[in-house]
Order: sequence, then C-alpha cells, then structure tokens
Amino acid sequence: NHPHWRGGISRKGYTFEFNKELKELIRKRDNFKCQICGCPQEECFELLNVHHIDYDKNNINPNNLVSLCRSCHAKTNHKRDYWIKKLENKCLL
Repeated sequence: NHPHWRGGISRKGYTFEFNKELKELIRKRDNFKCQICGCPQEECFELLNVHHIDYDKNNINPNNLVSLCRSCHAKTNHKRDYWIKKLENKCLL
C-alpha cells in the first residue's frame, strides 16, 4: 500500500547504464558535494542523489548529471525551467 509502489516494476524510465558506478563517478567529479547548497556527502548521512538536469532519464551524458543532497533534489521537482538553467553549466567537463 505504499504510495511509491508501482506493481514491482523496477528501473522504469531509467536505462540500465544509470547504475551505481556511473552515479559514483558523478559524485566523485562533483567532489562529493551538493552542487546547489555545497553540503558535503558525509554531512548528509546518505549518498548524494544524482539528478538529470534536463529531466530526461535516458540522457546519461555526464554533462547532464549532477550531485544533489536530498533536500536540494526535492526542490528541483518544481520550477523545472529555473533549475535547468541554474544547473546546466554546473557540471561541464
């Protein structure tokens, strides 16, 4: 009865290449800090989330991925155009 339960469908919407290894590479590239507030991963008490800047779950180009703490990641669910513009230059390699 959990609101996030989707009938056992796993990885829906994400490519299998969007995996632990890729996420860890993005966190390392971002120095294990949230790219919005600057909070270090060790102060978050959990792994940083890896966010798709353009909101396209199939676009796993590293320039489209950015590390965010849970709090900042939740903020990106609203005003998407604002966050795309704010984050699109954060992770250019």
